[in-house]
Amino acid sequence: MKNILITGASGTLGKQLCKVLTSHNIPYIAISRNEVDIEPPAKWMYIDLNSGEGLEKLPRQIDTVIHLASNASNKNSASDPELTNEMLKFSRAKKVSHFIYMSIVGIDKIPYPYYEQKLHSENLVISGNLPYTIFRATQFHQLIDFFLSNSLKFPIALLQKKFKFQPIDPKSVAKKLYEISQGDPVTGIVNLGGPEILTYGEMYTDWLKAKDRKAFVINLPAIGNRSKAFVNGYNTCSEKDSQGATWKEYLIYKYRRNF
Repeated sequence: MKNILITGASGTLGKQLCKVLTSHNIPYIAISRNEVDIEPPAKWMYIDLNSGEGLEKLPRQIDTVIHLASNASNKNSASDPELTNEMLKFSRAKKVSHFIYMSIVGIDKIPYPYYEQKLHSENLVISGNLPYTIFRATQFHQLIDFFLSNSLKFPIALLQKKFKFQPIDPKSVAKKLYEISQGDPVTGIVNLGGPEILTYGEMYTDWLKAKDRKAFVINLPAIGNRSKAFVNGYNTCSEKDSQGATWKEYLIYKYRRNF
């Protein structure tokens, strides 16, 4: 049985992955700065990847690293490429046989600073002299929900109605990560998106219904390469999670309101 190490285990995806591995009776080590409640024989360990504190305490034999830890803000902590480089060094020293890097669909086509960091990290993985799989997923339902909650705080909101998204349930991403971890390294990129591609306009309309709210929304034109990339749907992919929750199903479950 493979010895699996998960970084960023306290995040949204990390918690779901821990649940999936536990359900398959697969032992693993989950590392993060915030404690994760997991069941034996799995184990949580405090590790600070920004400083490397605690890495020396990890067991000698680790076969698979699933690198989920990231940093979107890059404030007072290591950047995504720095975190990834640290884990690549660690993995080479441990002679890891499969390095799995969690990434985002479309980062090679959308000019956005965080995406550029993720693309840099991907290139580090590709040139890192380790057997690897890069797994790109589309945006989680929860992230779109967060964006809309911030944008629609007031009765009047400015939104890019024509932006396209393919929201996915993190549970589906966790299940795919489990499948990847049990197979051989792809030495390439695996994509997965949600079951449907929607415009931001369609999504906010459903969001308002689920929240039983009204708002006057002004559409912003697509100006600049970044906006045009989202309008063109460069953040979507043909590989769809047909079994996962749709955007409406997520809203009904989250807000307990059928519509």
